[in-house]
Amino acid sequence: MQARQLLEVGALVALHGPIFAHAQRAYIPAGAIERYWAVSKCRLDRWQRVLAPWSQPQSHNLRRTWPRARAVAEEILVSEVLTRTWTAAAAAYDRSRGIDEAYPVAHATFLGHQEARRQALRLIVDGPGVEVAEAVELNRLRRRLERWCDVLLAYLRPHVEVSELAFESDRVDDFAADLPIGGISTGMSLAWQLMFASMRSSFASFETMRIPNGDLNRIIAGSVLGCLSDELFDATGLAKSLWLERISRVADDTQGMIDELLVLDAQEEPVTIPPGTRYSGLH
Repeated sequence: MQARQLLEVGALVALHGPIFAHAQRAYIPAGAIERYWAVSKCRLDRWQRVLAPWSQPQSHNLRRTWPRARAVAEEILVSEVLTRTWTAAAAAYDRSRGIDEAYPVAHATFLGHQEARRQALRLIVDGPGVEVAEAVELNRLRRRLERWCDVLLAYLRPHVEVSELAFESDRVDDFAADLPIGGISTGMSLAWQLMFASMRSSFASFETMRIPNGDLNRIIAGSVLGCLSDELFDATGLAKSLWLERISRVADDTQGMIDELLVLDAQEEPVTIPPGTRYSGLH
């Protein structure tokens, strides 16, 4: 899965989130939340194994592993957009129904992602042997992604509190104030398409960016998209592209392979899914 596609899924969640939250017929498919949690945890574990040596100053020969560490740092920053927009959409979904189903797991994943983000930022600022030019480039990417994430969260701002998820709450409020009143039915669809085209242009270089955990990202994105039914896409006047259709079917098509993937990947300790009722303890 390409970095650009991961960003686009995050953008689609922001667009469909309000409809997903309030549509009476919207529901979370069985197993989608469990898959999202388990595979996200597996991805966090992979990131930790790559970045942990960089937090130990006594480590030697780290420079030869820099390409992989940089790719992981980029992946953490890029995938954070989807993590934040999905957490906001899940919060809006649960709030509108007075339940704790999607948000506790999404929020727990968000907190884990924040720890990975802190490791990535330490790598950028203090990583031994990291060239200044490379650090500057990664920091520039971070700032650009943060701004776009706040743009996307503005679409969810009228439906749920997003201050914890925003990079700059005032910026989100400013973007939200400029959105059309009344949502998609009064012209947001065209504004959205223009914004979406602008985002694609801004991240055109992502066409060649390699992110190391494409297998897990596909399942994570598929679990999220599986919650956004075709009816929700129809309601916005936008159709799924072929690659979105494929990704949204990944979770179902590979469900029988996920346990094997997680056990094989976590060599020291298998990933476990929080039991019971389940996620309330993860707030």
